[in-house]
Amino acid sequence: MKSFLILLVLPLLICCKEPIDEVIDLTEIIEESKNYKEGNEVEEEVVLGDTILELILPFNEKGFEFISAKEISRNLLPDRFGPINKSEIELVSNADTINYLCWTYSDSIKTMNAFYNWIDNFGESRKSFFIGEKTNFQVNPFILFVGDTSLIYIESNSNLSYSKWENYCSSNDEKLKNWNYSILQSRKSIAKWFIYKENIKEEIIR
Repeated sequence: MKSFLILLVLPLLICCKEPIDEVIDLTEIIEESKNYKEGNEVEEEVVLGDTILELILPFNEKGFEFISAKEISRNLLPDRFGPINKSEIELVSNADTINYLCWTYSDSIKTMNAFYNWIDNFGESRKSFFIGEKTNFQVNPFILFVGDTSLIYIESNSNLSYSKWENYCSSNDEKLKNWNYSILQSRKSIAKWFIYKENIKEEIIR
């Protein structure tokens, strides 16, 4: 009889017994969450790398050795004269950081208007300079190329290679070969002015 009761009650006990909850180790979840990266983050890193490569490749193909770059916004005076295209890039090498800015206009009248107004209100101090003036524009070295439809301004912490940048700017685009003026200023030096006559460069001596 006892054996019969045991057999009768045992299945009921088994059925009514609550399941044991699975023990979750929170430390594992925390560690996984620390190491977890959203898919978008990985994509952003890839896009950033592609962007840097796209920015520095045209320069490095011409003999430069930039290792990083990013687009910037300097908000300089030529922005106010309606450029149809604008490129502003900060280029980084092992030795220096360079700002490369290029404005493209629809015609030579707008280009020269932007240039004349710029040298009449140059820099944060709004200094005024005339064509060929032997003076110091600013502390940082720079090169300025003035073409029929483009202005290219290159600024650095260290002195720039005029020939290297002239070669890059002239060979990068057929439109950029038609220069009118260029200015070179090294650190703590007087600016040198050049005029182009039928693509022949001459230094302006006053």
